[in-house]
Formats: sequence, C-alpha cells, structure tokens
Amino acid sequence: MLSSAQLDDLIAGFKLLNGGLEHQVFFKKRSGRVFKITKPPHFGHTWFLRDYVQNLIWCNRVFEDDIRLEGIVSTSDGVSLVISQPYIIGRSPSEDELVEWFELQGAIRVGKHRWKYPNGMVVSDAHTGNLIFMTDGSLVPIDVHVENPGSQLPELS
Repeated sequence: MLSSAQLDDLIAGFKLLNGGLEHQVFFKKRSGRVFKITKPPHFGHTWFLRDYVQNLIWCNRVFEDDIRLEGIVSTSDGVSLVISQPYIIGRSPSEDELVEWFELQGAIRVGKHRWKYPNGMVVSDAHTGNLIFMTDGSLVPIDVHVENPGSQLPELS
C-alpha cells in the first residue's frame, strides 16, 4: 500500500499526460518509465481487479512488456493500482501501418480495434493511440488488451 505522500513522492516532477478513460498517466523523461494510476472505483477497461491484473500478466508474456505493479493507493473514490511501463520513443502509427502489422502476423480484424490471431489470441483496444511506431519500423503495443491469450501462450522465462 502506498500512502498519498508516497504516491506524491513516486510521481514528483512527472508530467501529467493524456490518459484516456482508464488511467491518469505520468511521465518523466529521465525515469524512462510511464506511471499509470487506475481511475477508481474501476480497474481499467475491465472494471474488475482480477481481470485487470490478468490482462497485465498476459501483456507481459505475449508482448514481452515490462509492466510493473508499483503499488496500491486508497482514495476517497476507492482503490487504485499504480503500474509502470517503459516509455517508448516513436510516433503513433497510421491506420494502414497498424492494419499491415496485424495482418503480417496472420491476425484478422474481428471488430472495431479487435484482432484475432491464428492461435485464437484476441486483442482489443488496438487503435493507433495504443501502439508506437519506432524508427526501426516496428510497432510496439503500449495499451492493447489481451482478451484471450489463445492456445500458445509463451512460457515465462
């Protein structure tokens, strides 16, 4: 558990970024990490703590992310999780670049911002604001949700 003072110390000097409906998002260049605080009383897009944490675990395993649980904060509106992930330098991809990236992996679009892979994995919230196009031409998911990891979930190393 983090106290309000500990949370303030953790994000001291960080800039508040546009975070959407799920999180407050903070960043400081020297830290190399983005800190996200869920907006209570819900936990991200799933609303439920168990589902939110399961999604973080799957994202770490599927996309080789480095999402970390930094702490838990109790607020007057409820409990919030504080997570962090690496700050990725790049730009938002175009819709065409996003589609090409998913299709090159054999994924097919199954709804607005939803893709299904040949192994059954389904990812959602896959819009241009949730992936970063890097200078080497690769795309990095930064806030894509794994609804179902499919049949071939990578083993933890």
